[in-house]
Amino acid sequence: MNKIYVIFLVLVFFSCSEEKIMRYNAPENYIRFTSTYRDSVRVSFVNYPTENSFEVKLPVEITGSVLASALDYEVVVDKDMSTGIEGTHFSLERVTFGAGVFSDTLRMKLNRTADMKEDEFRIVLRLKDNGNFTVIPSDNDYAIVRVSDKMSQPDWWDRGIVNDYLGTYSDDKYTLFIIVTNQTDLSEASPAEKRAYALQFKYWLEDQEKAGVTEYNGIKLAGITVPVRG
Repeated sequence: MNKIYVIFLVLVFFSCSEEKIMRYNAPENYIRFTSTYRDSVRVSFVNYPTENSFEVKLPVEITGSVLASALDYEVVVDKDMSTGIEGTHFSLERVTFGAGVFSDTLRMKLNRTADMKEDEFRIVLRLKDNGNFTVIPSDNDYAIVRVSDKMSQPDWWDRGIVNDYLGTYSDDKYTLFIIVTNQTDLSEASPAEKRAYALQFKYWLEDQEKAGVTEYNGIKLAGITVPVRG
């Protein structure tokens, strides 16, 4: 009787262990946006005066096994939180995660519309579970894109630009910077190019001050400074 009991316990133990091992080894891929929703993407068509559309790239990443083949994942528009209209203000391409990689890119096309002159539109995208990927609720399971055709701080005017080149952002400063340098986007500029444009703007401001000019194009120049050295 004791021998039968021991054998029974051993069988139960190995059965449970095997079940745990199978569950642990079961392949499962988790997907998320690389950036959190707090890192909203803001696009203004003012920065792209000749363009009627703009492609936003949102990096996504997976954890788990490397994919042997490309798999579709699901992204939905949160209509309760969004003010932008799909098919009017934006459109999404088919979303497929490539094989053999841990990161990929979701592309969204923004369309320039007349109402963007008056309003900024918010687009909230959420990743959703499907048969290929699982989404773990977190700050990375949705992304926010804001689009307008009004003057607004561009993404490239980040902390580095503030500290080393152009200083604190304002709509007036950005307007003058565009007028003086004919540049609307420094995202692809090298450090040397950023410095050159910042110096061009700084010297222009200094020349206006020396000439006694206090207002330009309806913008008051007092208080507009540029920290770049040179």
